[in-house]
Amino acid sequence: MIFVSGSPNGELMEDSNALEFRRKALRDAVMCIGWLKLTSVICFVALYFLVEISSKGHMSDVIKIMIVAIIPFQIIHGVMIFFGALERNILVLKTSMYLFLVFATYNTILGCIGALHYIRSGHKTLHFMLALLFGIMAFSLCSVFCHDIFIIYTYIRFLIQYNARSMEPVSQEMPPSDKYRVTEL
Repeated sequence: MIFVSGSPNGELMEDSNALEFRRKALRDAVMCIGWLKLTSVICFVALYFLVEISSKGHMSDVIKIMIVAIIPFQIIHGVMIFFGALERNILVLKTSMYLFLVFATYNTILGCIGALHYIRSGHKTLHFMLALLFGIMAFSLCSVFCHDIFIIYTYIRFLIQYNARSMEPVSQEMPPSDKYRVTEL
């Protein structure tokens, strides 16, 4: 609940406790996203071993290489998100937001390749399960846009709007990037 109170000159002001609560809630949500990135490494390792024991061939080798190649980057990305939120570092958070798009695109491509391979060569129950897992992975880009990017962007805007260290409102001047934006012709 956000408390709004009136100031002596008639403006509405937000309670500083409510702002601090929102900042902590957004920070905790971003840190949770970082932890989920780190724990997703366990899922990638399990997926690798499922592919290893269930199929042989050139395409399964390509899928295994694609799975193993993303693991170190997932660890680095999770640590970046976690400590970027903890330290309120806007540059790290913006970089990790763009990396989310890159990794989500990579996961979507991996999911499509894996799903198509196991649907085509599925003659075991495990192949059907792998096709389902890779098919779910193909929706990675949509879920990242709808959830992770939105939360990180909101936290970044909150840190920019209120000074990241003192929680004082920043002046209402337009940011430098908006000064040259054409609003009317």
